Amino acid sequence: MSFQLPPIPEAILNTEVTITSNSGRDDFGNLLPDATNKSMFRYEFEKLVNKTEEGLNIRYVVNLFCNKLNFVVNEGDNISFAIPDYCLIKGEVQSVSFPPNPDGSIHHFEIVVGEVTEHGL
Repeated sequence: MSFQLPPIPEAILNTEVTITSNSGRDDFGNLLPDATNKSMFRYEFEKLVNKTEEGLNIRYVVNLFCNKLNFVVNEGDNISFAIPDYCLIKGEVQSVSFPPNPDGSIHHFEIVVGEVTEHGL
């Protein structure tokens, strides 16, 4: 008997994320038409600030979650999304994982974002 968990509810996927493929460029370095994609995600964002002798050490932890995508996401692709009333987040895909259903099929996608920067809205 195969068993699948229900997909992530659409109401929870409330943040539009833009993903730009770094491999989607022509010989002149221009983005190909299908290199930029958007989808709805749930995000986890944490800003960790440590005071050191040299100053402040700021580290971001950003994880994105979504149901199945109709495009490919690779390590090194660029990510951007807005946190309402806070800032624009930009970063680079560090890893993509596929947590499975009990029957072995893919339940959802999890993207870990690195090289994160904040930009004012």
